[in-house]
Amino acid sequence: MAQIVATGYVHTMLDQKQTFSEFMLGCSRAFGALVHMRDDPNTAPIPKQLVVSNYYPEKLEAAEVELRRLLGLST
Repeated sequence: MAQIVATGYVHTMLDQKQTFSEFMLGCSRAFGALVHMRDDPNTAPIPKQLVVSNYYPEKLEAAEVELRRLLGLST
């Protein structure tokens, strides 16, 4: 029978006897809803409300303004 070798986050869960909740919290910090907390310590409190950034809507609006400007140029 082949031996299964756990890697990455699963390895941490199995070797350190983490609960599934702790495992999922670690995953959410790494590449989920809490990715902005990936460098924070595991003991850092989870915010009750996540603040949505305006970065992308603002960049989209600026790009649309620039596109309209460029389309208005003569050749």
